[in-house]
Amino acid sequence: MANCVKVLLTAGLALGAIVPAGAGEITHRMLMVDESRHVLRYVDQAAPAGNWELPIGQGFHDVQLIGDSQAIVSSSWGYSVYDLAARKLVRQVKPQGVSSVYSARRQADGRVLLGTNQKAGVVVYELDANDAVVRQATFTGITALRAMRLTSDGHFMLAENDGATEAAFDASAKTGGKIIRRVKLPTSRNAFMALKKPDGNYLVSGGFAATFYEFRPDGSVVSQWQAQMPGGLQGHFYAGFSVLSSGHVVVANWTGHRAQDSKKGWQAIEFDGAGKVVWKWHDSELAGSLNSVIVVDDVDWTKFQDDGKQGK
Repeated sequence: MANCVKVLLTAGLALGAIVPAGAGEITHRMLMVDESRHVLRYVDQAAPAGNWELPIGQGFHDVQLIGDSQAIVSSSWGYSVYDLAARKLVRQVKPQGVSSVYSARRQADGRVLLGTNQKAGVVVYELDANDAVVRQATFTGITALRAMRLTSDGHFMLAENDGATEAAFDASAKTGGKIIRRVKLPTSRNAFMALKKPDGNYLVSGGFAATFYEFRPDGSVVSQWQAQMPGGLQGHFYAGFSVLSSGHVVVANWTGHRAQDSKKGWQAIEFDGAGKVVWKWHDSELAGSLNSVIVVDDVDWTKFQDDGKQGK
């Protein structure tokens, strides 16, 4: 297990140095999708007077910082753009013929990928800079997409019911796309997010398995981490995560749709490179259940960020 996450994911939202607030104490600045209370939430542990929340309604799952202090948040019908400095909605995009969106990822040139769940399987749409659909790919045999992330080699990672699927557009394929590789969870279901490391391994939050995994490309498990919580608290559903510049991983532990379900377990957990819990965040009065957490300690919000682009 000690060799897990030794290669750092150094670009975009993966950046995040630990900020010491006192002897032995870790604090973070975090941007979170608070799913059960329907807000985008910012928390600064070192300066809580700067905390804020931005109502985003129900059915939102994924968030990405896209520069100019703006963020894309996915919704079932497309995506919204929010100005985080002014804390207001500035744009809504509802592409014609697109529905059941679970993840939206802006690319540096302005194109947007939308990951959706359809009867035929997972369908990925690409929108041009004017938000018109220019191509799409259907991936049969996989269901229940949660988060989609881009890779440094132009592919995308689909976190889905059974595990993680690396896929790509392919104009020569009848479905418009091809599956490159799949790794399956050894237990439970509903992986939420997956990243491809520079060494080819995959980092996967295991959903209802309440486990964080690293897989080799052949599907074998390098490591699997779980947080043991005291006092009847529990890991329920490991959702979105950030990989810090230290190699540590901070993962959201979603515990239910109700506003007070956050009482059931730590809301965010930090594992070191050996899988030891070195920090946790649990404030059920302030926040509900989280399905995404982005550690923004060292992130410049004025610049485009993409946590799927790894390495320098």
